[in-house]
Amino acid sequence: MQIELDPQSEVPLYQQLRDAVVAQIASGPLKQGDALDSVRRVAASFGINPATVVKAYDALRQAGLIEANRRSGYVVVRDPGSGEPGEAFVAKWAAAARALVSEALAQGLGADRAIEIFSVEAEAARRRLADGREGDERTTR
Repeated sequence: MQIELDPQSEVPLYQQLRDAVVAQIASGPLKQGDALDSVRRVAASFGINPATVVKAYDALRQAGLIEANRRSGYVVVRDPGSGEPGEAFVAKWAAAARALVSEALAQGLGADRAIEIFSVEAEAARRRLADGREGDERTTR
């Protein structure tokens, strides 16, 4: 798992770590059933407090992407091949999208430009997923 954190960023380290793991799941390097590195190992790798890693992993667990297991540590439980998420996730995601659109509009970004940005990002994500999943038989699930 290749992740970079920027200690100078305004984005908190736990959020950077959480977002990087989500990106790894979305683009294919991390798949359902894969174990994440231990909290201690991640903390040591980045020279950060283990509590920061726990906070990131907890956010991923709350999002339903990973589970904590006493024996195997943290394991990915959803990936793009997992099928459609439940209605609870869709409702939560729609609320987050509304908040993001509201923020864009409040900053003066027009609705058309916001849609354009979303479309570009969605297409880039679709390409990354296709590139990362070529030859992966689970894409038909």
